[in-house]
Amino acid sequence: AGIYRETVLIDGKRLHLRSVDGPEATVVDAQGAGRALTLVNAGGGPCTIEGFTFTGGAANTGAGLLIDGSGPLVRDGTGGGKTATQSGGGVLLSVTFTTVRLERCVIAGNDGGSFSGGIDTFYAFDVELDGCTITDNTAANGAAGMAASAFSEVALRDTIVWGNHGPQPFFVQ
Repeated sequence: AGIYRETVLIDGKRLHLRSVDGPEATVVDAQGAGRALTLVNAGGGPCTIEGFTFTGGAANTGAGLLIDGSGPLVRDGTGGGKTATQSGGGVLLSVTFTTVRLERCVIAGNDGGSFSGGIDTFYAFDVELDGCTITDNTAANGAAGMAASAFSEVALRDTIVWGNHGPQPFFVQ
């Protein structure tokens, strides 16, 4: 438990990172110094991130969480207060060739700049959101809540996308 004022990079690791006290008590605050969490190149096997709040991220894309070339499970997570100048204020899922699963996550209060405030899937081939809430995110020109681009297959189960602020709440290209 605690507030960790830093950015986190997990590159090619197979691990299960779990907070004992949950997202209310375990916070990673990037303080505007970059993405709060970056998961890349997880060719070594599955990666699970469980029970954290990620906040304070700033980047062109994927300010809160960037998942690139990886297929993790993110469970019981909270993300808010992040700003991207282009897209994916909360989460950017990019070029994932395996399943990315978000369970019981709250993606709220993010600014996506031009496009996609909450979640952006960019060539994320298999995305599952189960029991998630995507709310109070903003985008100037695109999907404030969630954008699913070409070649992305997105399954929403018991997930709500509501109360987002922008031209479209949900966009499928």
